[in-house]
Amino acid sequence: MSTSFKRGRGRGRGRGRGRRLIQHERNSKEMKASNEENWCGAFPDDVVLDILSHLPPKPFYRSKCISKTWLSLSSAAFPLNKHLQPTLRGFFHGAISIFRRNLGFTNISDRVHEIDATLRAFSHHDEVEIIDCCNGLLLVKCCSIEPSFESRDMYVYNPATRKRTAIELMPKVYFEDETYSEIFSLAFDPQDQSHFYVVSFRQWHSPCLSYDDSFYIFSSASGKWQRGGNLECVSKITQNAKGTFLDGKLYRLTEGHQIVSVDPKKQHFSSDQI
Repeated sequence: MSTSFKRGRGRGRGRGRGRRLIQHERNSKEMKASNEENWCGAFPDDVVLDILSHLPPKPFYRSKCISKTWLSLSSAAFPLNKHLQPTLRGFFHGAISIFRRNLGFTNISDRVHEIDATLRAFSHHDEVEIIDCCNGLLLVKCCSIEPSFESRDMYVYNPATRKRTAIELMPKVYFEDETYSEIFSLAFDPQDQSHFYVVSFRQWHSPCLSYDDSFYIFSSASGKWQRGGNLECVSKITQNAKGTFLDGKLYRLTEGHQIVSVDPKKQHFSSDQI
């Protein structure tokens, strides 16, 4: 057998092995795609639609590559997914009149949304005041003046959905001629939209032997106030500067150039000098 014939047969065998390898890889990819389609097809369309309508942006767009079914259902899930909708941005403002506060809302986003800008839900009250806000929720204090009595109420209100939750006010504390200030802050994490906290800071205007400066926490889960602890070595909380809720902690400034933080979930308090 000639040398050239042996070489030709060797090249033929090499080409044959190459074709078989390519065909094997092609079959493996087709089988993998078929298995993925079968796996994804095991979920009913309404289940897939529900999953897609709750995913954050990055997982949502990645899931469109899972299968053709998920890709087609993503268009129907898009308007249902709150994480993908334009954010409503704006601010409330108003002037104080003799009998009530005149409130307004300025929309600074491109989203057109019907919002209760004048807090019509509280129109039956004589005075309405927004004492704090956090991630779209408002902490509203209302006062109704009747001939025989005066009632005060507090609510956490969503002006976009018009849903409100009544917050039971804590009983007032009376000790001789001593008085105290009570400052409220709202803590709400939009990732957990079914839950919020209200933090109350109680500080006496002068040193009181019977009571310490302390903070209390209202939880929407329990619907009750709980004493969080004492405000040790802290100057007066600044009333004009609102609180900031970030990474699960509520921050406020004091008149003594301190930053106090409260973790409402763990009921933990700390302070740092600026």
